[in-house]
Amino acid sequence: MDISRTLTFCLSIFLCFVWRAECEQQRPENITWELLPELPNPQGLGGAFAGVSNGALIVAGGSNFSQTSKTEIKNKVWYKDIYVLPEADGASWLTGFKLKEPRAYGASISSGKYLILIGGSSAEGYHKDVTQISWDAVTQEIKQKTLHPLPLNLALTDAVEIDDIVYVVGGQIDGEKANLKKIFWALDLNNPEAKWESLETWEGPARRNAVVVSQNTGSRRNLYVIGGETFIDNEANRTQCSQLTDGYRYSLFKKKWDRIKDIPHPVTGASGIAYGQSHILIYGGKIEENINFNPTKKR
Repeated sequence: MDISRTLTFCLSIFLCFVWRAECEQQRPENITWELLPELPNPQGLGGAFAGVSNGALIVAGGSNFSQTSKTEIKNKVWYKDIYVLPEADGASWLTGFKLKEPRAYGASISSGKYLILIGGSSAEGYHKDVTQISWDAVTQEIKQKTLHPLPLNLALTDAVEIDDIVYVVGGQIDGEKANLKKIFWALDLNNPEAKWESLETWEGPARRNAVVVSQNTGSRRNLYVIGGETFIDNEANRTQCSQLTDGYRYSLFKKKWDRIKDIPHPVTGASGIAYGQSHILIYGGKIEENINFNPTKKR
């Protein structure tokens, strides 16, 4: 299996897990896996937005590298394609839908009714745009709605929606050098006039590509930030990515952060979901530590 098919296969497995987890009202005790149809982009997509809207799985944007042969890889390509996989058995991907502009490496929030695309990057740089997209199963159309933009251009961030409030956590802001910022922003979706509110951040370092998920402790709903990566300067004065194991819990009731137990090993760019009444599942991502990083090269 070549690299492109491997990427597509892995994405299909991941999206199947997300789809089943969000579409089923009651999760089974055991997790089952199912292979979905391959994406129409045979080379696979990195940093795509994904989620469920009205029973359909949506994959939007993303990027990859142009490839003239199996061994020759050229420039990075950014996409604005939207692919839709209806819930019906035997369905195939529907194509022909487009974002307003190419985007990748932002945050995705999926409510089941709609998908929110937050920030991200493209060949033009980082973005502050926030877009809500939804699938109309009757008209077979994608609807797009622009929400209030972020305060800063931001990519490699994560987000979650709790009780109609969107929370954005961490990420990298636009600039020539590696520039992480301790970000914790909130937007009330029920108030069309509302702007992003800056909230108190956690005690640990700034980070990007962290796992952000909501889960209960008893009857209280909390927001969790786990792992990710930060930047450090090594002895040779070179900037490196240092992956993190620390985690933090934000109480929506007390409006405060608490440190939680570290995860067993560093993980970056992983996916996390609430499972059952009190568990969090983390899967995917990368676990290599202290990877050399060129801070002048944007993703």
